[in-house]
Amino acid sequence: MRNLLLISLLLLATLLHAEAVKLAPRWAEKDFAGETAIETRVLALANKERAGQTLGALTLDAALRTAARQHAAEMGAKDYFAHESPVEAWKQPWQRAYRAGYYGMAVGENIVQVHDDALTTNEAIAVRFMELWMHSPHHRENLLKPDWTLSGVGVVRVGPFLYGVQLFASPLSVIESASLEHVEGELVAVTITGTLRAGTINTWVDKQHWEKVLPKNGTFTALVALPRADGAHDITVAVGSHGVWVVHVDTDAAKAGDMLGTPRELQHGVVNGVSLDITAFRGLRLTVSAREPADKPIQVFRDDTTIAVPTPDATHHIALDLILPERSTPYVLSISVGEMLEHLLYIDTTKPLKDAFLVRPDTA
Repeated sequence: MRNLLLISLLLLATLLHAEAVKLAPRWAEKDFAGETAIETRVLALANKERAGQTLGALTLDAALRTAARQHAAEMGAKDYFAHESPVEAWKQPWQRAYRAGYYGMAVGENIVQVHDDALTTNEAIAVRFMELWMHSPHHRENLLKPDWTLSGVGVVRVGPFLYGVQLFASPLSVIESASLEHVEGELVAVTITGTLRAGTINTWVDKQHWEKVLPKNGTFTALVALPRADGAHDITVAVGSHGVWVVHVDTDAAKAGDMLGTPRELQHGVVNGVSLDITAFRGLRLTVSAREPADKPIQVFRDDTTIAVPTPDATHHIALDLILPERSTPYVLSISVGEMLEHLLYIDTTKPLKDAFLVRPDTA
């Protein structure tokens, strides 16, 4: 059974009676036809070139193929030849890949255009594509990049011309599913302030890591938000991994003044204040299942803040359950693997639920 990682709220507030909306590609495979036989040969020839350089083979990814076909078809229909689309919403290759269902950030692209008069077979066309790419330093470098593990080829015929696109990718985290639903209720918000000249503050709720906070100008503010009537919890403040302060919070108490226990100071001079408020809450619940590498440390970020340091289970998966309070600016959920960070999901809590999952921006 996958370990369930609860982030930002340990239990949910009252759920509104609305069906969850699942993350889904904007572009479906059926929306874009391609020259499948040529596409298959191009990928095979690319892997032959990589094998000659003792590089790993590229695995076909259906989402990347859909994005490649879309761009090939658009270049032919709009009579242009460039990596950047004139359509601002999917200007860059990584934006097109995202719309097709590939959510990683590292995406490369090769493009080609040939006149098919002298190319009478699918094999001849595929060979010509590869010759042009391998004789172009930039395209050769892209095709032989050691990091790439996935690829999708799109080939579209428009009049006497063939347009070819090959996308490459190397995912860190693989989003296998994600969904959103409305939630509302009351939150018990515990605000902790203090001073720290050097180091990092970590907060814990019981034995679950809550958030990493970087002090600014020697001071910090940490917020822990718990659902009302969620039982009793111990909130710990740590410098790095060393606990310095603990307070007991009983969210079942009838009055806010009775919820906060007497803090225990394990190290003097770090925490200098704590307050508790009960506030109304409305927002979205985000649940995510992601596959991660097994041999590198994982961190989950909401915007620029670390909110969890999960350990993948035996099947290399993590499961996230995150509450996003309503706000005027979109949220960005990111996952870092080792030293590499990917922005994976973009969510706008002000939009109708069906539109709350956003597409990747040009600036990602």
